[in-house]
Amino acid sequence: MTLAPAWLPSALVSDIDGTLTDRHKILDIDAVTGLRALEATNIPVILATGSVTPTAQSLAQFIGTTGPVISEGGGVIWWPQHGLEERLADGGRARQAANWLAEKIPGLDPSGIDSNRWRTTEWCLKAHHDAEVVGNLLKDSPYSELVVVATGFAIHLAEPGIDKWAGLKVAAEWMKINLDHIVAVGDAMNDLPMFEHVGWSVAVGGAFEQVRDAASVAASEQRGQAVSRLCADILMSM
Repeated sequence: MTLAPAWLPSALVSDIDGTLTDRHKILDIDAVTGLRALEATNIPVILATGSVTPTAQSLAQFIGTTGPVISEGGGVIWWPQHGLEERLADGGRARQAANWLAEKIPGLDPSGIDSNRWRTTEWCLKAHHDAEVVGNLLKDSPYSELVVVATGFAIHLAEPGIDKWAGLKVAAEWMKINLDHIVAVGDAMNDLPMFEHVGWSVAVGGAFEQVRDAASVAASEQRGQAVSRLCADILMSM
């Protein structure tokens, strides 16, 4: 069974951690080769990640992607080749919420994960905390509007409506492409919003069960190998 849609995509949007990498954040070189092959045939690649902009943009440069970079789970969209940048939220409330949670949960470090030093539109707690407990506490707190999303790498605290779908809408407008002709690939809960709105979605092997259930097709290949096969299937259909 092919992982590619029946139509030629106008762009491919890919998550990074757990999709282009393994669980230890080691980049899959076959996935990189596949993405470069798409770019060589004028199918632009968009990176959409919960990670911070410096990490995402550096990877985009090393891979050679030409689409915008969506970082911080959709809060930041940057297309430096065209001088475009948009931030959809302010992370101040999320940072305050982390400090509030530290007073309620023993051992919770409100400084969170290391990359928070570059984070501007959200805040991330370390992944070993219980996301359900965090979410339930916030529901009855001064920060009840915040959304809690666990990705396996971190627990994201974000403003409502700020997700990868919100970021992808901006990117698609900049690129003047139809969202129905975008292929999305990912593994975690923060990929679900864009899966719901693009024309075709692929869950890599090792993805969360809810993500596999929501995808147009679930790959048997693990993580980066699934991305490599998706790229190859698209190229074969040309």
